[in-house]
Amino acid sequence: MRYVGKVLVGLVMLCCAAGAFLWGWDFFALRFTGVHATAQVVGASRSRMVGVQSGNSYHSTRTVSYVTADGSVMTHTFDSEFPETQVGDTVGVFYNPTKPAEVISDTWTHLYFASLMSIGALAALGMLFGL
Repeated sequence: MRYVGKVLVGLVMLCCAAGAFLWGWDFFALRFTGVHATAQVVGASRSRMVGVQSGNSYHSTRTVSYVTADGSVMTHTFDSEFPETQVGDTVGVFYNPTKPAEVISDTWTHLYFASLMSIGALAALGMLFGL
């Protein structure tokens, strides 16, 4: 039975490490190799999520439009990014110059979640080895 717990903690550690890597990769890869662009918010929606215990959970999307270096106009919809912006506001984005549809927001959200996942992986590693 003791080994089952270690296997489960090991799986948690692997999942947290994988999540930290992916979110960290998204955060840094496009910031180093991507192109920064100013985007304009062209659409915004906010809806209340049903079935949440507190009844106060909301989901928001923002659709932004940005111009690439070659002059193409691209649009992208972000989930839960730029929650305080309205249609017509400008925000920053990073896009991949070889695949302009690959875009991330110019916020710290991805790094925040990567840090949380890293802490989770380290905590699971400490539990696994009894540190």
